[in-house]
Amino acid sequence: MERPGKTQSPPANAGATKANTRPNPNLQVRKPEATYRARPAYSAPHRVPRGHVPDRAYMRMQTEIKRQRLRTAIFLAIGLLLASGIAAYAFIFVPVKGTIDTILKTTSHIFVTPVVQRPALQGGPNATPVTVVYPDWDKKESVNILLLGLDYRPQEEDSRSDTMIVVHIDPAAKTASMLSIPRDLWVEIPGHGEARINAAYQLGETYKNTTPGGGPGLAMSTVERNFDIKIHYFAQVDFTGFERVVDAMGGVTVDVPRPLVDNEYPLSNYGTTRIYVPAGLQHLDGHTALQYARSRHADSDIGRNSRQQQVLLALRQQGVNMNLVSHLNDILTQLSDAVKTDLSISQVGSLAQLSRQIDRNSIETLAINADMARETILSNGADVLMPNWDLIKPKMKQLFANPRLANEAARISVQNGTTTSGIGKQLQDVLITDAFSIADLSSAPDQGEHPVTTITDFSGGKKPYTVEALAQALNIDPANIKHGDPTKVPKAHSDGEPVDIVVIAGDDRVK
Repeated sequence: MERPGKTQSPPANAGATKANTRPNPNLQVRKPEATYRARPAYSAPHRVPRGHVPDRAYMRMQTEIKRQRLRTAIFLAIGLLLASGIAAYAFIFVPVKGTIDTILKTTSHIFVTPVVQRPALQGGPNATPVTVVYPDWDKKESVNILLLGLDYRPQEEDSRSDTMIVVHIDPAAKTASMLSIPRDLWVEIPGHGEARINAAYQLGETYKNTTPGGGPGLAMSTVERNFDIKIHYFAQVDFTGFERVVDAMGGVTVDVPRPLVDNEYPLSNYGTTRIYVPAGLQHLDGHTALQYARSRHADSDIGRNSRQQQVLLALRQQGVNMNLVSHLNDILTQLSDAVKTDLSISQVGSLAQLSRQIDRNSIETLAINADMARETILSNGADVLMPNWDLIKPKMKQLFANPRLANEAARISVQNGTTTSGIGKQLQDVLITDAFSIADLSSAPDQGEHPVTTITDFSGGKKPYTVEALAQALNIDPANIKHGDPTKVPKAHSDGEPVDIVVIAGDDRVK
């Protein structure tokens, strides 16, 4: 993610050599004032009156929030595939004790144990954590993964997730979708109040002793809280680590179709520099490969996306051609700092295999753009994006819709069968997060007489997948799934229309 700041432009030399892509230590860089710990605040190059967004600011915002869509995905794909592929290769073909010890030690840093609890979606820092319900991979349930691109800088005490992408994968339907979230989106961070969404990771790391899951845990809870979607796993990468991985592989050879010139490439010290990559077959080191993949001023987001795909394919071929054994220790050492995920090696392998079966036409994307978020200047002068949830959430629901749930289109009524206020609403929130369509929320006529949560199907067996998915989401015993009389279908209080399924929250939900 680019940082604000100006620097004197280097001479425009279209024939610059590869060395010219390095930052010039003699450049004078002006650093903006920090407003949040050591990280400078995102600030526009001009100030606008409150409530007014001129055309230039509007276009700048559009450019800023559009460019994130695939930047992290490319590096995460590289890192995770390398991690799983190299580990599997070494275990099978390299029965050397020293190498196996290195693999075990390194993969323990990459593939971390999932944390079964995360910060509560509502309430203060001491609110009861939420227990994570993971999808059943054997039953081909949908999986949501939060991809985090970290902009870690050694001179700073913290790291923020400057890129956040939610990837939704449906193994049964063989479809996928991606949601790109702009870093400056103003949201509620569970237990910490309102802030930019990219602060969630840092806050989780800062208070990791009291935050289940640390930075990734709080980032996942923040997305769940604001977007009403379930996040099952995370994967994170920092871009400096990516450079080291490429260097450990001996660089990467790319056939550059046309010269790449970017006069405003961002530097780690918040300034900019000029980069140039000549056309033709180029062998790039990690630093230049990252520049080639991240640059956006030379052409457009479409051009950048094409370059990222090109780098990914080139690295894939590089891994096939190189002698993995001779580079194994170096690569694993670099991966330990570059990539981290709570997906297991086998799960990453399953996703890699599945990715080959998903047609490109079956991948949907959504980026929160200027139509769904308004650029706003807060009283402290900070520029943020105020989300319009009335526009965002319907698009989210459509993007992450479970095809089988959508096909059945079951109308669900949620009733509170306990004497404890709010239990029905809590159950409703869980089901909405899992993409169920809730048509009605009310109290059961016989409150206090429901020791366990039950599901009653009034559809005459026409909504089997929805019933099964409800039982899985709520951990309902099959004995508590009932079949109602289709001639006595209840009607929703909200619109007077019939419902298909009634879920009554029992006393077990209170516990």
